[in-house]
Amino acid sequence: MNKIFQSLEQKLNDLDPDQRSEYEMLREENQKYMSNVQDLRDEVSRINADIIEGENLLKNNQQKKEVHRLKDQINQLIKRKEELELQTNEVIYLIFINK
Repeated sequence: MNKIFQSLEQKLNDLDPDQRSEYEMLREENQKYMSNVQDLRDEVSRINADIIEGENLLKNNQQKKEVHRLKDQINQLIKRKEELELQTNEVIYLIFINK
């Protein structure tokens, strides 16, 4: 591995000044691009985390909506049960009166 780096270093040293300058400029530009790529990856990770959080909130909201729907249904059923009990009591009362 060390020999590879030495060989690369020697090739860089063998470049004429214009080529060496261009290489350095391209290397710096590459570092900037790599930094930008990392920043974008970090942003994508944050966005993914926000999406997951939003999906979880949405899932919870759907559960809350279902809870409210079921509570309303229970209330309607209780009301209907009370109405039927009243009707039953009225029928029983009429049966006893007519005897």
